[in-house]
Amino acid sequence: MRIDTHDDNDRAAREVWVHAIDLDNGASFKDIPAPVLTRLLQDITGAWASRGTDKDLIGRVNDHAELSFGDMEARTPVHISGSLADLACWATGRGTAGVTASQNGSIIAVTPVAPTWI
Repeated sequence: MRIDTHDDNDRAAREVWVHAIDLDNGASFKDIPAPVLTRLLQDITGAWASRGTDKDLIGRVNDHAELSFGDMEARTPVHISGSLADLACWATGRGTAGVTASQNGSIIAVTPVAPTWI
């Protein structure tokens, strides 16, 4: 039996980056390389989709137009947008700075908390 450890190594690397930020020594999500942020956001939003916790939520990454996520069939979704770094920060539950939320074309004053991802 062959065990592919590539995904495990990728996951561990992403965890190291996020926990480095948790140490609060000056690192931020903006310091994480874009490929790592992309995979992190895809993992998180994939978990939301598989559990249905992305209901009525659509996200768009402003600086990576090809990255979007959420309930694309929602009638009146909450739209979340921001940079890749800011959305990864929001999705991991570590802040809302730089993230904008709107519904029916109106900005929501307080960005909603992201669904639980772990």
